[in-house]
Amino acid sequence: MHDSAASSESQKRWRTSATPPRSNPTNPELTEGETRMTETLPEVVTESDWLIARKALLEREKQLTKLKDAVNAERRRLPMVRIDKDYVFTGPHGQVSLLDLFDGRKQLVMHHLMFAPDWAAACPS
Repeated sequence: MHDSAASSESQKRWRTSATPPRSNPTNPELTEGETRMTETLPEVVTESDWLIARKALLEREKQLTKLKDAVNAERRRLPMVRIDKDYVFTGPHGQVSLLDLFDGRKQLVMHHLMFAPDWAAACPS
């Protein structure tokens, strides 16, 4: 048996909220935001039961990977849009066209960054 001071200290380690203690509606013994490790851990099963569950999850993971691969392939097959507008960008070496940015390469990775002249930093989103 634990003494009450040790038990109280042990419970404090699982507290996840800095708010003043209030009753936890799912377990009145705990304060709001507090959990015990046993409440967050999955059940303990035999190795054979674990293996059955793991194989079932692995099958779902494989299905997810195949779906993600298929969606990625669809994205790569999306039609392209011809850019006829004469975009001009200002870089470290002056103004350059969109075509110049490709510099002979087939693809160009662009990142959209919003930055207003009066901002101290770029938009975080």
